[in-house]
Amino acid sequence: MTDVEDNGNLDDNESIYNFNDTENLKVNADIENSKNMEKIKGENRVIIDFNNTESESDNYDYDSYEEDDNINHENINDKDVSIGMKLLETKVKHGLTDTAFNSVLSNIGLSISLYKLQKKLHQSVSLSPIRIDTCKNSCIAFTGDYHLLRECPLCFESRFDSNNKPVNITNFFSLIERLKIQFSDSKRAKEFLYRYEYTTTISNDNGNYDDIYDGKLYKKLVERGLFANPTDIALSLSLDGFQIFKHKTNDYWVILFINNNLSPEIRVKKENLLITMVIPGPNAPKDMSTFLQPIINELQVLEEGILCFNGYTQQQFLLKAYVTHCTGDIPAISKCLNLVGHNAYKGCRFCNLLGTCHIKNHHIYFPLNKQHGNLVLRTHEEAEDTINQLLMETDKSKKESIIKNTGIKGANLLFKLKGIEFPWSFPTDIMHLYFENIALLMYLHWSGGFFKDNKYNKNSYNLTKKELEYIGKLMKESQTCLPLEFGRALRDISKYHTGFKAVEWRNWIELFSVPLLKDIFIDKHINGWINYVKAVKLSLKYVISNDDLQEIKCSLITFYNYYENEYFKQDQERLSACRICFHYLLHISENIEYSGPCWAYWQFPMERLCGMLIPMVYSKLRPYTSLSNNLTLLDQLNHLQYTKEGKSIISNSECQKKWTLKQVYGAVEDYDEEFYWPSCDYILNEKESKALQKFYSNKNIELHGIKYGRLLTRDGHTISSEWIKRNKPNSRNNYSIQIRYRENEADDSKIENL
Repeated sequence: MTDVEDNGNLDDNESIYNFNDTENLKVNADIENSKNMEKIKGENRVIIDFNNTESESDNYDYDSYEEDDNINHENINDKDVSIGMKLLETKVKHGLTDTAFNSVLSNIGLSISLYKLQKKLHQSVSLSPIRIDTCKNSCIAFTGDYHLLRECPLCFESRFDSNNKPVNITNFFSLIERLKIQFSDSKRAKEFLYRYEYTTTISNDNGNYDDIYDGKLYKKLVERGLFANPTDIALSLSLDGFQIFKHKTNDYWVILFINNNLSPEIRVKKENLLITMVIPGPNAPKDMSTFLQPIINELQVLEEGILCFNGYTQQQFLLKAYVTHCTGDIPAISKCLNLVGHNAYKGCRFCNLLGTCHIKNHHIYFPLNKQHGNLVLRTHEEAEDTINQLLMETDKSKKESIIKNTGIKGANLLFKLKGIEFPWSFPTDIMHLYFENIALLMYLHWSGGFFKDNKYNKNSYNLTKKELEYIGKLMKESQTCLPLEFGRALRDISKYHTGFKAVEWRNWIELFSVPLLKDIFIDKHINGWINYVKAVKLSLKYVISNDDLQEIKCSLITFYNYYENEYFKQDQERLSACRICFHYLLHISENIEYSGPCWAYWQFPMERLCGMLIPMVYSKLRPYTSLSNNLTLLDQLNHLQYTKEGKSIISNSECQKKWTLKQVYGAVEDYDEEFYWPSCDYILNEKESKALQKFYSNKNIELHGIKYGRLLTRDGHTISSEWIKRNKPNSRNNYSIQIRYRENEADDSKIENL
């Protein structure tokens, strides 16, 4: 094996490889890396035999079908393959059945079947998942110390059925294989240089928080010797649970990686999200570390480096990747860190605040009391010491005492990774905190539904039923005025607040809460809430300055003090108001300081992904098999563009659309915008021509032309004109123009609403 230098590239003088022979370079890299993959597979005790999984007709064994010998690939039209691949992507994303898809292919006259398309795709992109046996009830995965067990140690269900086949499986999608394929593409390999280019540009060292690389955590890792090469990859791990059926009987969990070496503009596009594992139901995992085991094994290999071919430099190099952040809601982070969670006396993962037990419901809550200025932050070393104590302690009562006093239940695999620094590698997700937790709880306070004992729901901040209905009515009436850019249309908050999505709560906080509450609340309540709104708006900025950071910190502290004084009131009967989510507000500024702006680690990409996965499950009998097979196809389709054969397939389907002048007009000098249909011949009237002559200081204005109904902006937004404005009651107006008239100024022209 050729020695690999520290800079991540082989020395041309010492290398035995011919760098002009790119095909041999790729083969050599594959040979070297096959040993690493065999190590991973051996350690995980898994079987790569996905094609033999028992399933419905949507699962294919590409190596055993008799049809293979009868397929004459020379007779398959390349154009048909290209079109078929695009249709296959549509089938996977929208859950089209096999029968329906084959009918579509037949109806449009394509000389190719679904099976042949899948076979062709598998030949072009040889990505297949690694199969791992799991407990029937999803308690554990049979990895690591459990790999030889024949029954679950927690629920005692058998690992195998009567035919000695696994009762339940999960599939692990390799990061190494996908990164190798992507790096082999010249354009993609250049895109991976974003981290290096960003961190070596002097203009970015301005004290602002633009990305995770501006945080203290990344800079600390660099000081340790990580990210020494331009090609080193920074990864974020994200995990969350979701329900695939409306009746909520199957609790699936997704483990996802985000490649932070991609620029923010493309980082979380759906084709760039790296799904690594979907853990099947019916229940949530009880021992998450057993599912993380194969992922950690592969990440440790990536930390040491694998030989890889760089399509941009046309050289081999040592590819390294490090996980720096892990994101999720509080239960998800507690699972992967092996913490007790929010119902522990030490429930905060950032500090050692001691919780208080409610005398009636026996839940733990987190008022600051006298600890306000004495919050001692946790450290990585402290957590490791606690874990070592738990591993060495044999007395059960003493072990329980350690767990109670620290909130840590035992070892977690993430601490084995070089890029993990507790607690700052696990920042707070503001999507759950700001929008799905705090916003809902505050609304419950205002509507008088927070406390179980109704006598505590009568306060000066309460809104009457009439006031709530009036607010909901105004929100509903403003639906048509909210542009699509702000997300889904508003709903009546008085009726549908329990079903509000995060983006709806965001719009409520940012756009509507203060204007609708300012004339109802007394000064101290509206001013208290304004501090929260101010902090939320600043936290949502893509670039956060040091001044913004201090403002966020001060605003959240002020809001928290107001909340404790007015909602908790130092009354033990109202202790349930002190949920841990309110305490986490006090750590937001520290999260930004260590990990950069909040958008870099919020859970919106994960929530969107979960929504994309649900349509892929169209088999109610074997939902996980259906989902897993479609994920495999989607992964292959996403990587098709990075392979030589895949590029050939894609290029055959690319053709430039040609529009007539009546449909699209974009030949306006110095402008990127385009005019779009509908259109008609038009003659300017006298008033319009005079207005244009005055505006352009030109009397030679052409009166004859074409009038268009839409304008496509440079950022891809479509603006419709008054001419084609829809008058439907649910039509939303995406754009509007504010015009201010000076007094006594003549109105020379009519300004049409956009």
